[in-house]
Amino acid sequence: MTTKTFALTLQRPFKLRMTVESDGWCQLAPWHWDGERLERTVKIGANAEWARIHQPADDQLLVETTSSSTDAVSERVARWLHLDWDPSGFLAL
Repeated sequence: MTTKTFALTLQRPFKLRMTVESDGWCQLAPWHWDGERLERTVKIGANAEWARIHQPADDQLLVETTSSSTDAVSERVARWLHLDWDPSGFLAL
């Protein structure tokens, strides 16, 4: 099985561990969380691929995947982790 690894640069503060462990969803299938890495299968086109995410630095996520479409995997990871959420309105309250 061939895998690709790529980095996602984070635009605002983010903690993978805090996000994943915040409400228990990582304990449900199809998620797997080992305390450092989040993994799950993902449908890309007609294929069932997998993606594994971990955070080696505060401003970066590393994604390992069997998919050849890193753009599609990036979109899924961003959606799963709400990476596009801007909390400034909430924090201004």
